[in-house]
Amino acid sequence: MLRRWIIRALPFLFLAAILLLSFVRADENEVLILGDAGGGAQRIVLPGETAFLPQRWLPAGPTLNRVSLHSRYLRSKQLYFLSQHEILGLDQSFAVQLTLNYRYRIDAPALSALLAQAETPDVEGIGALIKLRLDDFWFTAFRDRLGADDQLDTLERSAEQYIRGELVTDLNKTLSADGIVIESVLIEDIAVPDPARYRAVLANGQRLVDDRLRRLSQIEEARVKRAADEILLSGKRKHLAELGELLGRYPDLREYIAIDGLNDRVQVFVMPYDRFTGDKRSGSGLLPGGDTGLHRFDQGTDPSNGGFRDLTPP
Repeated sequence: MLRRWIIRALPFLFLAAILLLSFVRADENEVLILGDAGGGAQRIVLPGETAFLPQRWLPAGPTLNRVSLHSRYLRSKQLYFLSQHEILGLDQSFAVQLTLNYRYRIDAPALSALLAQAETPDVEGIGALIKLRLDDFWFTAFRDRLGADDQLDTLERSAEQYIRGELVTDLNKTLSADGIVIESVLIEDIAVPDPARYRAVLANGQRLVDDRLRRLSQIEEARVKRAADEILLSGKRKHLAELGELLGRYPDLREYIAIDGLNDRVQVFVMPYDRFTGDKRSGSGLLPGGDTGLHRFDQGTDPSNGGFRDLTPP
C-alpha cells in the first residue's frame, strides 16, 4: 500500500522539486543576470531579491550569470598618438603610452543600462565596455586637459600629478551613468616619446612624407602590374583550355600548331631544285623537268657609271 502511494506521489514530488528550484535569490553583494539564447540580458535580479524562473529548466532556456558587486581590478593600456603621428607614418614608439590598474565596482541600480551596452551580459563584457570608455576618456584628457601635443617636455610629470590627484573624480563623473564606480587607480607605466627625437622627426617631416608617398606609389604600381599579369594569365589559361579541347577533337592540328609556333623565327626561301643543288634533274619529283621557271636577265650597268655588278652565280 505504501509502495503504491509512493509511486503515485513521485510525479508530484518531482514537480514540487522543479518548482522549488525555480526560485533563485541574489546575495547581498551580487546580482543575477538572466540571459537569453542570443546573449542579451532578459532580466536582472538585484541584491537580496528573489525571482521565480521556471523557464531556466527548458532545453533552450535562458542562462543565469552571477555578477559579484565586490571591488574588481582592471588593467588597461591607453595609447595617444600625437598630432603629426599618422601623417608622418610614425611607429608606436612615438606615441604616449599609459598603463594603469583600476579598482572599480558595479553600482547595482544602474546595471541595466550598463548591460544594455555590453556585448555579453557577464563580467568579460562589462570589462570590455569599461576599456572602451577609458579609451575615449584618455583621448580627450591628453588632448584638452594635459595638452600633450604642445607640452611634450613636461607631459610625464603633469600626467602623473593628474592621476594621483583629480583623475578618480573625473572618471566617476564620466562613468557613473553606466553604473561604474572607480575607487582607486594605480600607476604601472607612463611612457612619453623623447621630445628632442620627436622634434627632429618633425624637422624632416617633408622628406618622410615624400618617402611615404613614393613607397605608396610603388606599392600601387606593383598592385596594378600584378592585376594585369593575372588578367593575362587568365586569358592564356582560357586559350590553352580551348586549344586542348580542339586537339582532343582534331588530333591533326598538332602538326599545324607546331609549325605555326615557329613562323616568327623561321624564314622560308623557295627556289628551283637545280638552283639549290646544281643538278639539272627535276629534284626527285619536287619540280617538273625542263624549264625551271627562272629566267636570267642581265640588266646590270657598268659599275663605273654608278651601277651595280651582277654577282649572281652561274
